[in-house]
Amino acid sequence: MLLSLKYIDFVFDTKVQTLSAASIARYTSGHVINLITKDLEPVEPICLILPYIITVPIQTVVVALVLWWLVSWRAVLCVIYTILTIIYQIAISQYLQKLRFKIMPLNDVRVRLLADMISGIRVLKASAWEWFFKEQIEETRRYYYQVN
Repeated sequence: MLLSLKYIDFVFDTKVQTLSAASIARYTSGHVINLITKDLEPVEPICLILPYIITVPIQTVVVALVLWWLVSWRAVLCVIYTILTIIYQIAISQYLQKLRFKIMPLNDVRVRLLADMISGIRVLKASAWEWFFKEQIEETRRYYYQVN
C-alpha cells in the first residue's frame, strides 16, 4: 500500500505538475479516476511479489540440485515441467494484457458518457434525453462485452 501511494505521488509530482493548463483541460475527472483505478492497480501487489522475484530463481536452482542428488534424472523432468508451466502462464498473461488494452478505450467512452450524464442530469431530465443516453450507454456496454 505504501509503495502504491509513493508511486501515485511520483506520478503527480513528475507528470501532472509539468502539464500545461490546456493539456490538463483535455482530461476529465473520469480519465483521472480510470487511471488511478485501472492503471495503478497492478502497482500495489509489487510489494508482495518483489521478494519472490529475487528468491525463487535461487530456490529453484538449489531444489533442482538437491533433487538431482536424491532422485537423479527424474528431478530434471520436474524442473522442465515447472519451467514450461511458467512460460505458459506468461503467454496467457500477455494475451490478457492485449485484451485489456482493447477494452480500455471502450471503458473510457462508457465512463465519459456516464460522467456527462451525471454532470448534466438536470438538463437531461428537463429535455427528456434520458432514453438517448441510456441507449448510448447500453450500446457501449454491448460492444464492451462482445470484446470480452
